[in-house]
Amino acid sequence: MTVIDLAAERKKRAGSLVEWPVLYGKSSTGKIKVWKIKVKKQKNGTAEIITEHGYEDSDELQQAVVRVIFGKNVGRSNETT
Repeated sequence: MTVIDLAAERKKRAGSLVEWPVLYGKSSTGKIKVWKIKVKKQKNGTAEIITEHGYEDSDELQQAVVRVIFGKNVGRSNETT
């Protein structure tokens, strides 16, 4: 298992697109599962979280895009952005 310093990764990956390290797992059938996560920052202050997942030997991964317009609990001690 590899331990990753996420704070250091964020500093290294300056710019409008941040790609996180690929995650791998094994399914109950023995196939290798893959997850890829990217965050794309927009000029207007919003962001898109792009998640791709599927099997390693597959031609295409399924993709889901979540648009983040504002954080939750804004103005509170547990605020997130």
